[in-house]
Amino acid sequence: MTGLLHIPELFAASANLGVLAVAEGPVALIRGTARYEAAAGTPLQSGDFIDSDESALQIEGLAGARLATGPHTRLYLDRKGTANRVILLSGWLKIDALPGTNGEKLRVNATSLSLDVSHAVSVIHTDGSDIEVFCEAGALPLSVDSAGGVSAHTVNLRHEEYAQRKGSGPVDSTGRPDAGFLQSMPIAFFDPLPPAALKKQPALVPGKLREVSFEDVAPLLSQLPKADLRALAKRFAPRLADASFRAAVTQQFGGTLEWETELYRFERSAVRR
Repeated sequence: MTGLLHIPELFAASANLGVLAVAEGPVALIRGTARYEAAAGTPLQSGDFIDSDESALQIEGLAGARLATGPHTRLYLDRKGTANRVILLSGWLKIDALPGTNGEKLRVNATSLSLDVSHAVSVIHTDGSDIEVFCEAGALPLSVDSAGGVSAHTVNLRHEEYAQRKGSGPVDSTGRPDAGFLQSMPIAFFDPLPPAALKKQPALVPGKLREVSFEDVAPLLSQLPKADLRALAKRFAPRLADASFRAAVTQQFGGTLEWETELYRFERSAVRR
């Protein structure tokens, strides 16, 4: 475990959730209204949107857990108080919940499932519509979210139990992982996640590339739970000053309360100027 000795120094600041401990290549990171290029050693914050692209990633220190992704995986990180959340928009995620979390909880939202991964080793895969979940060890409660955001149905997975849900259909938790799941799962996920050996060094500051385009944030705006859309619209409202961003928002989300409010504020601001 010596490779973990210096990791706390990289996410000691209260704004940081953990650290991007392993990255096979450059990682797309959206923070605030800008797109960055992140690498191993980058502290992660609430509100970060990560696209692994061709890389496999490992995150340390998020609510005392170790997380790994496969390539082409998109994640959104969020924390409110002691509640930590990972929204898996697409791809593969393995989570090893470690002891000593100081009471912090870790949940994963994917499609319309909410999973308490605080006490399990779990593997989750989604293509943005269908979802598969495997409890490698521990206990893994998963809930189906209703339209109002209230849990409508709960399934409890235990050691080596598997569940899947296709679209808005029922959760099928009657068997073990099927051959397709095992064949598609990243090879590294078959073994325990190793601790990352980070060298003692200052936290890496990600390099800012540019302000986000609509295409950069479209997965967030279209796939995050409805309860988060108001905060997202407010967050990206400054980008309405860009004509192409504003046109895309108007086309895709015109008529929604969240964006109509921000478009109205932008237009009023433009008139005053």
